[in-house]
Amino acid sequence: MSEGAVSRGALVGSIISAAFGIGWCQWGAFGITGTAAIVVRVLGAVLGVALIVGCVRARRELRTDPAGAAGSRSMFAARGYRIVVLIEVIALAGGAAVFGVTGRTEYQIAWFALVVGVHFVAFGRLFATRFYLLGAALIAAAVLGTVIGLAGGSAGLVEAVTGFASAVSLFVAAILTIRQLPARHADMVPAAS
Repeated sequence: MSEGAVSRGALVGSIISAAFGIGWCQWGAFGITGTAAIVVRVLGAVLGVALIVGCVRARRELRTDPAGAAGSRSMFAARGYRIVVLIEVIALAGGAAVFGVTGRTEYQIAWFALVVGVHFVAFGRLFATRFYLLGAALIAAAVLGTVIGLAGGSAGLVEAVTGFASAVSLFVAAILTIRQLPARHADMVPAAS
């Protein structure tokens, strides 16, 4: 496969990014109220679903394309992947428990963004440098949300800023992968940018 080409595994990663982007968008919307919350929830869901559908279609097409079927073993099968995800799940659960016990649940979303960001940095080290940027973006979302909270911002503002910044980071990561598709496959993905 040529440098910069998109593999079927990268499209699976984009599907996962889009799905989690929907989740982060929904979580962030808990920090706002009224019509704005509804609009954000719907737009986040529509964008995420459009990205997922497009990636699934492109992935199917790559399966029938000899050039798209080439490539290395999926990172999802790697031992390092499983170890990083296990550590991530333990850190997420542990942090949620600590925030629950201390009553500081307004920072739980920032903790989640931090842990997910660090997991992407680890993926950058283990698999591909493209994960570093996504990891940095999620860590920045965590830091921004925390700073807002420590500066006196409401729990809703911490939730909205961290959730939306995390969602945007994941959606952009999926869109950037899709934009690398060869022209014959890119037309199968709805315009998301």
